[in-house]
This record gives sequence, C-alpha cells and structure tokens, in this order.
Amino acid sequence: MTRQSGFWSDSLARLRRGRGACVGVVWVGLLLACAGLAPWVANEHPLRVAQADTTWWPVLEAYTSQDVGWTGALLACLTWVGLARLGRARAARTAALVVLGVTAVIASRVDPVNLAPNDWSEIAERGGTRLTWAPIRYGPQEIDKDAMLVGPGVSGHPLGTDANGRDVTARLLHGARTSLLVGLVAAGTATLLGLVIGALAGWYRGRVDALLSWGVQVVACFPTIVLVITVCAFARPSLVLVMLLIGLTGWTETARLVRGEVMRLRELAFVESARALGTPGIRILVRHVLPHAMGPVTVQAALGVAGAVMLESALAFLGLGPADTPSWGRMLQEGRDAQGSGGHLVLLSGLLVFFTICAWNMVGEALREATDPQGEDVL
Repeated sequence: MTRQSGFWSDSLARLRRGRGACVGVVWVGLLLACAGLAPWVANEHPLRVAQADTTWWPVLEAYTSQDVGWTGALLACLTWVGLARLGRARAARTAALVVLGVTAVIASRVDPVNLAPNDWSEIAERGGTRLTWAPIRYGPQEIDKDAMLVGPGVSGHPLGTDANGRDVTARLLHGARTSLLVGLVAAGTATLLGLVIGALAGWYRGRVDALLSWGVQVVACFPTIVLVITVCAFARPSLVLVMLLIGLTGWTETARLVRGEVMRLRELAFVESARALGTPGIRILVRHVLPHAMGPVTVQAALGVAGAVMLESALAFLGLGPADTPSWGRMLQEGRDAQGSGGHLVLLSGLLVFFTICAWNMVGEALREATDPQGEDVL
C-alpha cells in the first residue's frame, strides 16, 4: 500500500521547492552557525595550547553558559537536518531534543575560568610550547588601544574596529546571537499568548470572546515602539526585558488570526462528529481544532521574528538596549556617532539587519504559500 502524505508533509515538500524559502533558511542557518562558532572564530584566548607533556584547550575552559547553549543549538540543528535528510523524521526530532536537553544540563553547570590575556605571551616563550589561535585574536569586548576606529583591512582586524578599539568582526558574530535570541524568544512569546487568547475567544465566544477581544483591542491601541521605549526609559535596560516587552506587546495579530480560524473550524463536520461522540470541548479544541489552525500561525510567527529583530535593532540604535551586549543596532549608533569615520560600522551592521529581516520575511511568505492548498498549481 502507498502511504498517503499528510498536510504538513505536503506543505514541507512545497516549501522546499520555493527559492525564497531556501535563501531565507540558508541565511538563518548561517546566523546560527555564526552564533555557535563565535568563540572559535573570534577569541582573545588561544584555541589550543600544546606543550611537551600536555595539551589543553583554553577556549573550552573560558566557555560560558551562553557559549554552551548556542553550540548545543547548532549541534541540535545539524543533527535534526542530517537525520531528516536520511528519511528519519521521528528520530531526527528525538535526537535534536536529546541534544538540547544535554546542552541545558551542561550549561547549568558551566563554571568558566577567568583567563588573563596577558599570560599567553609568557606561555608562548616557554620552550616546546605551541599556541593555536582563532582567525580573529580578539573577543567582542577586547580592546586594542593601538587601533581605535580603523577601517577594514588593518592587520588583525579584517573588518576594522569601533571607536573603543573593539574588533568589528567579533562584535558582528556575537551580534548574531542577540538577533536570533530576541527574534525567536519574542516571537515565541507573542505566538504562545496569541494562540491561547485567540483560541479561547474563538471557541467559547459569548462573554469570553467579548472580554478577550476587548483586551486585544486595548493592547493593539498602544503603539508598540512607543510603549517599549517608555518602559525601557524608566527600567534598567536588559536583553530579557527587551524580549519580554516585544513578546508581550506583539501578540494581538496572532490572537485575531487564531480567533478567526477557530471560529471557522468549530463549525465544520469533523468537530460536530467529535461532539457527537462525547469528546470534551477542551480536548476537541486542543487535539483537533488547533492543529488545523497552525498553518497561518507559523506564517505569522516567522513574520513576527522579522518584526522583533527590527524592533530590537531600533531600540539598540536609540541607546535603550543593554550596553554590555553586542548588538547590530548599537553598532549602527556607534557608526553614526563617529561622524563620518564609522562608515564601515553603519554599512556592515545595517546590511546584516536588512538581510536578516528580508530572510525571515521570505521564510514567512514561503510558509504562507506552502500551507495554502489553493496556492498549489492545478493542472
């Protein structure tokens, strides 16, 4: 017997045929690779120290919980993609979850060693000692006092430095972490809130619908950027605060979308059949209705990531983001404040923000076409 394909397998097949989706996914994959491999590409500590009787890895000793988390996310993604290409979708999901679980346990127990950069010159002078350095011998916060605001092409700084002498390449790599983290967490929070509120409003209707719809209208009346700027101006800026604010103010469109889909689906025959069999209403909603509404929700989630990236960059550009976190928006601000000498900062960080937003928008558009059965050509 021929195995029939389901809705999501058909949608995934259509998604793979889309050029926009492939370009967007490749770009997001490159950002994830930059986030996971950042300590191995740009680091003020050697990757490896080989001596006559021992070999040790300073890059691993200085690993923080954030480094472990991003490396684990990259390994989980590679595991999932590798097994999925072999036709083992269920094993791919299980293996990816196992990798993420192990990563979370390791990250919670990481105790990085505070290594002093000045010690490496003394170690290198010892006989029989060989140091293996990263391609960029500077971390995102490492300052080179001999190269303040220099352009690309300078020895040791292929993309130049900022006004404080920090390497631009290292800060761009770590800025990818900020972009991905804010986009995914903020969009995930907004999607979850919108899914719950929209589902309850569309399923129960009546007073519940009226109350929740009123709450949606109230939140939607406030301009998101103004509300986030107001809170950040009075509170101590932090990456967690920025992510929560974007997520807690960006769920209204998802709620409206889910509400409409649930109201449409609850009148279909399969829902009536489940009711006739005595299935509880909440079980029908969770097990039967919501899975059919997830197509438009995934589209809105991808577009929400693009909006979150843009909003985080705008906040950082206005100086309302955390000062100790590398961010493309803050690099835009630093390039502007350099008054003509920071053109490379503006160009490089601006292009990365632009390409990232375009990539997520292309993924969202491709998801819309893939999950719309009417979008498939009828011969």
